[in-house]
Amino acid sequence: MHALPTTEQAPYLLFSLRGTLYGVPAASVLETVWLPELTPMAGAPPDMAGLVNVRGRVVPVTDLALRLGLPGRPYRLSDSVVLLEGDEAVTGILVEEVREVRVLPAGSIEAAPAYNGGGGAAEARFIRGVATVDEDIVALLDLDALVKAVGRTPALPAEGEIAVAPVRHGFSPGASPEEREIFRSRAQQLRQTTESFDIVGLLPVAVVSLGGEYYGLDLELIREFTRVGEITPVPCCPAHIVGNLNLRGEVLTLIDIRGVLSVPTEGVPACECAVVVEVDDLSVGVLVDEVFDVAYLRPGEITAVPTALKAAGDEYLTGTARRGDRTLGILDLRALLGREDLIVDEEV
Repeated sequence: MHALPTTEQAPYLLFSLRGTLYGVPAASVLETVWLPELTPMAGAPPDMAGLVNVRGRVVPVTDLALRLGLPGRPYRLSDSVVLLEGDEAVTGILVEEVREVRVLPAGSIEAAPAYNGGGGAAEARFIRGVATVDEDIVALLDLDALVKAVGRTPALPAEGEIAVAPVRHGFSPGASPEEREIFRSRAQQLRQTTESFDIVGLLPVAVVSLGGEYYGLDLELIREFTRVGEITPVPCCPAHIVGNLNLRGEVLTLIDIRGVLSVPTEGVPACECAVVVEVDDLSVGVLVDEVFDVAYLRPGEITAVPTALKAAGDEYLTGTARRGDRTLGILDLRALLGREDLIVDEEV
């Protein structure tokens, strides 16, 4: 067992993978990015997802689930890559959902339970300790062991278990043409050098879909993204108040803004994602169909919505922008969430 951290407290980046929370020391994290198109390596171990060019530096990306001996699955647009800096190299780990950075007191970290062989042995080699965060148990990864293992063949599964690895026919062969274009666009953005990619003066937006329409949400107002689980209805509330979601112990109110934006809802499946937005003292979850990407828009790329062409709900658009073959409506979240009819009077 590797030594546990000895400092009184340290920040950790938390992320989810196959229903479990994991953490890595935040000091070792260079950045997190949405999963880009990766270049597969011939003859690479099954857990090597591929290579990516990050501003002139070629970085190997490990499918963390496969490295830990967990089941594989097709890659999704909502997946992320955490770029980690080791003693000699930078490596990336492919994860599902990046959550947040939490400061963990040393006293809250315990040694990981020992495994005597079996299916958990592969995972245990890379677990440095466990900690309790709110009501969740977080497995803290041993970065030294993880980085040194990059490029090596992972341990074989226990007898009777099946290791599922991505089929080596290009990157994410099951992705749709639209998804492939987004993966490719992300890779192109990462290849840009620091000199050619200056974000000063750019508007960072999260690209989401809602009822077949695409919107850009101001990233500075977004705390996180989450999948929608069990919703608790709130009695005597208007239809746009969908209910409350227990988000790691926090009661988060979910709202449906499709009616405000005049987006059709009939015959449309329920939204599966929520964008956690913080405006002043208000924290709410805005339901969306899917979160696609993060884009940095130049002022010249944003055009005003012509007054003659404005429809119901367009008063909450600060403009539109083109992203590939799509038109994004840039949503004014402050103005929209400031509507009086979106506020529930608790005295009623």
